[in-house]
Amino acid sequence: MGLVFFLVPFTIAWSAGTTKVDAVDDTSSYIESVEKSAWQQPSIDTSNGSIDEINQQEVEIPAHKILGILDASAHAEQSSYIQDHQKIGYINKDTSSNSGDLILVNKWTSLPENFTPNGLVRVDDKSNEIKLECTYSGLTIKKEVRSAVINMFKAARDSNVSSIIISSTYRSYDFQNTLFKKKVKSLIKEFGKQAAYEQASEIVAPPGTSEHQTGLAIDITTPELLKTADPLVTAFGNTIQGKWIYENSWKYGFIIRYQPDKKDITGIVYEPWHLRYVGTPHAEIMYKNNWCLEEYHRQLKNSKHMTFNGEDKSYDIFYTSLPFSQQVFDEVYEDQIGYRISGDGKDGYIITVEKNKDSK
Repeated sequence: MGLVFFLVPFTIAWSAGTTKVDAVDDTSSYIESVEKSAWQQPSIDTSNGSIDEINQQEVEIPAHKILGILDASAHAEQSSYIQDHQKIGYINKDTSSNSGDLILVNKWTSLPENFTPNGLVRVDDKSNEIKLECTYSGLTIKKEVRSAVINMFKAARDSNVSSIIISSTYRSYDFQNTLFKKKVKSLIKEFGKQAAYEQASEIVAPPGTSEHQTGLAIDITTPELLKTADPLVTAFGNTIQGKWIYENSWKYGFIIRYQPDKKDITGIVYEPWHLRYVGTPHAEIMYKNNWCLEEYHRQLKNSKHMTFNGEDKSYDIFYTSLPFSQQVFDEVYEDQIGYRISGDGKDGYIITVEKNKDSK
């Protein structure tokens, strides 16, 4: 797997000038015009050691080209830029900052009341390769998350770890609102109205701030804990199932979203039962660097570019304020395996290019 690097204070130095790109007629000339500019931008390269060892460096082609294109768009006036380039497919109008596996949702970054994720499927579908145990029938989740859960639970069973039960998946804004009000009401007598609201928000996310509304999160428990008054407790982390999930869930694209030492960043107390799907290689990067999703977004936004080397594939990961169609990336990465774009939940986009290990 990719070399582990550790979170330490660091500064990214930039040496870049403003590039103005006029409207062009085709992708090739656009890329060529940006490539000729004198961009020497740094990136985080996980194969070179810890972050404090990464100094100013020239970005290797083809990442250099993409960074130039993305930065040129950031310096252009967005309204005229979009108008000029929609005709050649640069702007992916269907991509929302609230779509994708890497969107950030917390008490400071909320989803609209009418947000419903696309591609929801039943968790307990009879066509599943293995049976997924759920506390309730009819639970739904995004299709790619269900596939990842199936692969993860199969691996757990192969390791003699079974009896992992899914207790919660997608929740609508209205259902989350009901849960939150119920928690506040249960605390008012002990803490008072204002304190009860604050206490409740650390345990149950207020409506619009729950990851469950994205369709990317699941809560899991065990048969033993289901017999107790509250099956979603920190004791899950000490069970055989909880320990296996902590050590292996990242291999299947999941992170334990709320870690015990990240409460001041996430706003939520430790929840070893709450898994969030972010996909590969992002889960591995976060796990091996002890980053929560907020910290990972910060790293990407500050660096603009990160490279990661896995066992079979390598990745270029970009952050940009404007989405680009695959046409641009196909032009630069001739031997790419795959390309994915995700909103960050705010006003930016994270682009993941999956390459052959020997790609340049």
